[in-house]
Amino acid sequence: TESAVVQETNEQGETVPIPVSVTGAQRLNAALQIVKALEDNDIVGEATSLNVASMEYIVLEYGNRFQVNLGDSTNLAYKINCMNDVILQMSDYQSGILDISFTIWPTQVGYTPFA
Repeated sequence: TESAVVQETNEQGETVPIPVSVTGAQRLNAALQIVKALEDNDIVGEATSLNVASMEYIVLEYGNRFQVNLGDSTNLAYKINCMNDVILQMSDYQSGILDISFTIWPTQVGYTPFA
């Protein structure tokens, strides 16, 4: 178990730190959900690494083309489905960062090409 602090807004509109605990089992569960979603989309072999060290900022490396920012562990299967749909529409030469956290862009996937 590791401790972390997240920021939440209380009833008065103030941002306050809230301590939370994240277990290894929670990280493993998130990783397994992602692998299952990759298998369901028949793209599990394309994933080269998965970082679940922070449950608020999960990052998947997809081949040598994309860094995929999944955000937190909510709706992981949906996020992987969206990632796959976007990648299928992109040209083979495109690479960059895909933001599928739905925090910055709540209704779309963000794309930033590698420089």
